[in-house]
Amino acid sequence: MKRSKAFTTLLFNTFQKEWRNRGFLVLSILTVLFILILNEGVHAITTWVSSKSGTMMVSDFNKLVRGQLYAFYMVISVWSGLLGALIGVNAVRTDYESRVISQILSFPLHKRDYLAARVLGAWLLVVLYYVGALLIALLYFSMRNGTMAFEWAILVRLLFTSLSVLVYVLLGVMLSLLLPKLLGFVLSAMVGFFAFIADWFIGGKPLAELFNQLGFFKAIGLAFYLLFPHVGNMGGIADQLLGIKAEGPMAAVNPAAFTLWFEAGHFLVSTALLAFLTWTVFKKSNQEMG
Repeated sequence: MKRSKAFTTLLFNTFQKEWRNRGFLVLSILTVLFILILNEGVHAITTWVSSKSGTMMVSDFNKLVRGQLYAFYMVISVWSGLLGALIGVNAVRTDYESRVISQILSFPLHKRDYLAARVLGAWLLVVLYYVGALLIALLYFSMRNGTMAFEWAILVRLLFTSLSVLVYVLLGVMLSLLLPKLLGFVLSAMVGFFAFIADWFIGGKPLAELFNQLGFFKAIGLAFYLLFPHVGNMGGIADQLLGIKAEGPMAAVNPAAFTLWFEAGHFLVSTALLAFLTWTVFKKSNQEMG
């Protein structure tokens, strides 16, 4: 089996193995339920407003539908991060548990290619879930509300936010090789949560302000902000590229202090560092196994 064919086979094997993951199935069911609940909530609001005023302005209704789509985007972004951590924890660890790792690595496949195939396969699976969920929500909201629920900004945000999923997958893979799967998933979720909070409160502040009144909790937040990829800022970066008012952690950004080059460079360097740490832990695990 050629090296490239072995890589492709392992990539698709990751899909086959992980799409049956219970967490994936549970989140898929919750996604459908949330779409239904969110849509019925909008209908309840429009019915109540119409009963009180007798009518509802088209502009107000369109804003409500737009807010409906953005609310779903925010929830599905959080779920995608959790799913990335969950599948990342499972992707490599199960090969050790089922004792097939030695058999897989006996193929003409470098260890680096094996890890890349597992990580990339897990990431692509979550991204497909992410895209599919948004498309289903867009179509359903459009049909039920009688107006096109579409925002280009959502699609651009999706491209950037999907990069955050890669961070969660890498983190999940690395921690799964150091800890039991459940503990690895919980810790991955906690690290991602604290990193997101750090991005929210620190992102965009001038460098001179970062070390002012440095207490214990601010020092922890600053460590997360400086060392971990800025998963909480990806949507804001997309907003700035689109030239629209930023939301979330980038809403209070000082344009003189924040640059896209800094954010892009920090994300690339910190994600590369996380990938290197994951590779180092993986090599050590194989050495201990051997």
